[in-house]
Amino acid sequence: MKKLIVFATGGTGGHIFPAIAIAKEASEDFKIAFIGSKNGMEAKIIPEAGFKFYGVKTGKLNRSRPNPFVLINIFLGLLKAIRILQRLKPSIVIGFGGFASFPGILAAKLLGIPFILQEGNAFPGKVTRWFAKSSELLAYGYKEALEFLPKVKNSLQIAYPIREQIIDRLEARHRLDLPEQDLVAFVMGGSQGSVFLNNEVPKAFEQLGSSISVLHSSGSKWQNDMIEKTVLLKNYQVQGFVDASLAWSAANIAICRAGVGTLSEAAFYGVPCIMIPLASSAENHQLHNARAVEKAGAGWVVEQKEIANLSQIWQNALNPDVLQEASQNAKKLSPAGSAKEFLKAIKNLINEKDNS
Repeated sequence: MKKLIVFATGGTGGHIFPAIAIAKEASEDFKIAFIGSKNGMEAKIIPEAGFKFYGVKTGKLNRSRPNPFVLINIFLGLLKAIRILQRLKPSIVIGFGGFASFPGILAAKLLGIPFILQEGNAFPGKVTRWFAKSSELLAYGYKEALEFLPKVKNSLQIAYPIREQIIDRLEARHRLDLPEQDLVAFVMGGSQGSVFLNNEVPKAFEQLGSSISVLHSSGSKWQNDMIEKTVLLKNYQVQGFVDASLAWSAANIAICRAGVGTLSEAAFYGVPCIMIPLASSAENHQLHNARAVEKAGAGWVVEQKEIANLSQIWQNALNPDVLQEASQNAKKLSPAGSAKEFLKAIKNLINEKDNS
């Protein structure tokens, strides 16, 4: 009889999609279930991916101004998560950080169920920091994360799991109606787009001295405005939403935010990034991610307050030798097979528990 793994995740795609990637890899050997926010995007995405989902109440806790209704929701979510885990009796729980994973992870801890934490960011989130020392294993993407988790008893560096689907560059460009031979820049501000990037990147493009084609994923909400704004720019294509595998396969360089999912996808495809971190990201984690990528020689950081420098940094990055070296460095950050490697770690831990 197959053993059960429960994934505690939700809130944002950055927490959900790596869990789904690992779950798909594990589904041949284990039964799979998910716990997350009943009102979060995971309540739709996870069942669509083919997995059983248990929704519980969750809430973001503001410790400086605690909202009693949020506290009540967190408590009720925890009680339900405890009941779910008591009924399911999983062999292990895997938490992916974020407030939506809190009920499942804390329930596992209170019930004495072993749990693993996956932390993709260079600066660990609160949930990871709270539970790291109690976890059986911390799987981290950036080595910088360990600087903030000194009491972890067992850790393993595993690249952030992504969908690994590389498409031939010429085919990808043909399907996206991009020139075969030009350098191509992919501009992406996340699944919803970024008003800041939508405003600033076309301005920087106009100042470039090099010939380059741009594929700009503006977010569906802003597509018409962006098409109107860039209609006179040669080789500047705007789409509301772009298939990520196609775009990354076609691109030579990217201008993007610095969420861990975006940066991990770029690295897997060997695409160096000019990163403009979201200034309002929780605990400035995007800047930490961007600095880690920059330190690895796989990209360049432009903070929002320094946006006037974007065109010059973009121009410098287009030097063929610079671009090639950065591409090679990027590939080292996100090698293929991370979901398989994570599954191997899960199996090893379960075997250890069974034999202890």
